[in-house]
Amino acid sequence: MQNPVSVSQDDPAVRTTEEESENHPTPATQPEIVPVANNPKTSLFESKLKGSSSEVTVRNVENKLQRKWTVIGVKPNRGNVVERKRWSIAEVKPNPDAASQTKLIPMFSSVVQVTHPKPKPKPSFTQAVAKLRSTTTTTKRRTAMSSILSKRGFVSPSEKRAKVAKAKRSTKNYPFYALPASYDQPTGEDNQNPVLRADFMYKQYEYLLYDRMIFSRMTKYDFAHRPQATCRNAREITAYFDDNIEKLFVSCKDGGIFSHCQPFFLFQYSSISQRCQPFERQPYVDSPNVVNTTLTTQFSLNRFNRFPFILQRWPGYVSVAIFVKQSEVSALAEKMAQFAAERRVIYTVYVQKTIDPENPPFYMMPNKEKRLYPKGLYPLNILRDLAIESIHTTHFFMIDADVFLSKTLYANLRKYANLLTNHKVVMFIPLFEYANSAALQRCYNTNDCDQLWKQIPTVKEDLRIRYNKRQIVQFGKKYHDITPIQPWLRNEDSRPIPSRFFEFMEPYGVFSRSMYDPFYHPYFIDYGGDKQEYFIRMYNVGKYIPYVLPADFGFNIPHMVTSRASKYKESIMEQPMYVQTMRFKNLCLPRRIRW
Repeated sequence: MQNPVSVSQDDPAVRTTEEESENHPTPATQPEIVPVANNPKTSLFESKLKGSSSEVTVRNVENKLQRKWTVIGVKPNRGNVVERKRWSIAEVKPNPDAASQTKLIPMFSSVVQVTHPKPKPKPSFTQAVAKLRSTTTTTKRRTAMSSILSKRGFVSPSEKRAKVAKAKRSTKNYPFYALPASYDQPTGEDNQNPVLRADFMYKQYEYLLYDRMIFSRMTKYDFAHRPQATCRNAREITAYFDDNIEKLFVSCKDGGIFSHCQPFFLFQYSSISQRCQPFERQPYVDSPNVVNTTLTTQFSLNRFNRFPFILQRWPGYVSVAIFVKQSEVSALAEKMAQFAAERRVIYTVYVQKTIDPENPPFYMMPNKEKRLYPKGLYPLNILRDLAIESIHTTHFFMIDADVFLSKTLYANLRKYANLLTNHKVVMFIPLFEYANSAALQRCYNTNDCDQLWKQIPTVKEDLRIRYNKRQIVQFGKKYHDITPIQPWLRNEDSRPIPSRFFEFMEPYGVFSRSMYDPFYHPYFIDYGGDKQEYFIRMYNVGKYIPYVLPADFGFNIPHMVTSRASKYKESIMEQPMYVQTMRFKNLCLPRRIRW
């Protein structure tokens, strides 16, 4: 027998029906509490305290002898202090003769009663307006009125328009394709709601978050054997590929939307160790005492003529990913052997398998239709990732083959080693190009550009002189506007210049390589959006610290415009990469990284 407990009729922990209240009035004496024995429904249980209202949920339990009420949960008020969560159940009898009336009440320990303090009453609308009129400034008055209205569920017309516009931005900027029927797509009026549709599309594309896993799957060999060989000349490089071609094969292993399928062979040649081997991802280097940067780039065989200029301007390590056809391996081996003396280069070779006309490479559209590429496709971001995942340093400097760097860049980066120990620090360089001229037009038309390449400035002083003569201009301000150019040219300070993130940005710079940093998504191919999605993630994370190097720059070399770029710009709204970029930007990428 337990000690008696006074039970208040207003206590939310005790609920009775109206019928019980009428037939059995509350006795004047304290009721006797009799424990309920051998009843599993009234054993101790843990209560999950959540919500904002005082409410006890009860469940009716019937047995042969009498009716009982079992408390199964409670929702205390905000601010309510409850020190214990274990409940015990007891049986209440008003008097010995009233055996049919029983109640089960929750108690702490067995005799401590649960109390819920009443919430502080909210001021009425009239009281709130009266307080509002006592404020002095118009700004405070407007802010207070907006707060009062929002708390009572009112939304101003301007706020309503802003919310609708924000919701529509996620679905308005690109054409819709049919979505897979395997998902619970909104129907009727709900399908026209941009918020519901955006949420549905995010759930549909949620697997895109795992970009590193996708890269691992798309570059996984079909065989576990890892052949290696010494490669000191072009003949040995070609022989290694021919002898191990089956073991170097990578088949299509990803069939998700936005993915692509192009069977290929993959191997590495290191001029550092003069060995050939299958591709292998290098471990992350996390050493605050040793900060070093590797230049990473990618190109196809027809752009190998840029490589000597790149090596002349960068004295450090270089990791390059090269795309070739199966018939071009021997020609590539000859070119790589020419730079065997440069014991600082790692080549990762992506060999496109000879295309079968009956089974050409394809890209998976959002409606799961295959868009065929009879001539093959260029796996742009996979090549970037292959070059990055092959480095042995803490940082990498990513450029394209059409960008030449200033000769002082590598030495100046070493001066900022202490700043680069923070992996959130990124450093950009401004980008320039030649102003329009007859020589430039001749280069565009005939691809005779070697003389212009040799005249590209190598230091900032030469760049400033030629910029003032209007021989050189800023390149792609919409995409590379990281700092005002005139102040940057006049700047003589050696300290890095704070920069910013902005929409459509795609500058070149130095980045940390770690598991916490963004990854070039392997689904981007050919042309368009491949670098923008990388910076979209940086921008949305909001924790990166951008700087501009004060004395170094990049130069976009003149060259013939590729057919891929021309086709993309002519019909941008119909291009798969534009659709993919918009989907990534509006739905997935803002939610990708969480630290």
